[in-house]
Amino acid sequence: MSLELLAQVSQIVGAIVFLIVAVLVWNRFIAPAVKAYTAAKNAELAEAESRREHMRADVAAARGEIETAEADAKMMAERAQLAVQRDRAKAIDDAQHEAERIVRNAEGELDRARMAARD
Repeated sequence: MSLELLAQVSQIVGAIVFLIVAVLVWNRFIAPAVKAYTAAKNAELAEAESRREHMRADVAAARGEIETAEADAKMMAERAQLAVQRDRAKAIDDAQHEAERIVRNAEGELDRARMAARD
C-alpha cells in the first residue's frame, strides 16, 4: 500500500467518522433542542392568541356595557326633564292657587274694611 493511498483512505475514513459524529451530535443534542424551542415558541404563540381572544371578548363586553350606560344616561336625562317639567307645572299651579287665595282674602278684608268704614 502506498502512502498516497493510505492518506486518501485516511481522509475518507476521517470524513466518514466526522459525518457520523456530526449526525450523532445532531440527533442527540441539537434536534431535541430545536424541537423543545419550537414547542416552547408554539406554546407562547398559543398563549398570546388566547390572551388576544380574551382581550377581544373583554373589549366586546366593555362596548356592550358602554352602550347600556349610554342608554341608561339618556333615560335618566329624559326622566329628569319630565320631573323638572312636572315640578315646574306644580309650582306654577301652587303659586296660582296661593295667589287666588291671597286675592280672595284681600277682597274679604277690603269688604270688611268698607263695611267698617260705613258704620
